[in-house]
Amino acid sequence: MNERILQELRRLVAQNRPVQALSFYQEFPITSPLILNHFAQGVLQASIQGPGSVCLCWQSQVWLLAEPPLEAIKARVLSFHLPSGRVELDAFSPASSAIGRRMVVRVAPPDPLAVDLLDVQKSSPALLTDISMDGAGLIVPVQPPVKIGQNLHLRMHLPQGEVEARARVNTLTQKGDHLRLSTVFTSPAAPKATLLQYIAERRRQILAEIEQLYQERLRQCADEEAGYA
Repeated sequence: MNERILQELRRLVAQNRPVQALSFYQEFPITSPLILNHFAQGVLQASIQGPGSVCLCWQSQVWLLAEPPLEAIKARVLSFHLPSGRVELDAFSPASSAIGRRMVVRVAPPDPLAVDLLDVQKSSPALLTDISMDGAGLIVPVQPPVKIGQNLHLRMHLPQGEVEARARVNTLTQKGDHLRLSTVFTSPAAPKATLLQYIAERRRQILAEIEQLYQERLRQCADEEAGYA
């Protein structure tokens, strides 16, 4: 285990420094206040607050964000009790550089939305799996082929209206007869206001979903604990 990380965690606990726990719900970054209580034998005991903590019910990893010079830390969720917020973390390691990109506000539609590839001939409509102001995730047919670095002209059919953008394929993964792409916009999406409205609305919906999940899990835990009484 990284000795520098262990030293920094001990310092944060001793100084009662503020830390945020970062998790993800449908690609959307969620931060929750984390109070560090005790650190010994490689296990951090802490208390997490807020509805976003419900993500720890099904996620095995979380990222700790503290003030510089400490960088983001990835940790394993060893145990978590939602009603009290008690959480135990271990297996600490430096977060990869990709965590910075994932922290960009990116939202996933409830169901994939149609996307036209305007400069790819004989292509079936692609599907939008997630989107931010900087890029989009797509599912496209294997044929005709799309390559990393290829430039695409996208027309995305959002509930608020059509949005067009020029994008470059950043990564791709083949899954059966489809490719999963991540793209980076090479020019601002237009109309920008339509995309902003969509992201804001999905953000509102996602936060409402998290609040609902949080309350449902709390009731479930209360029922289970009452059954053991």
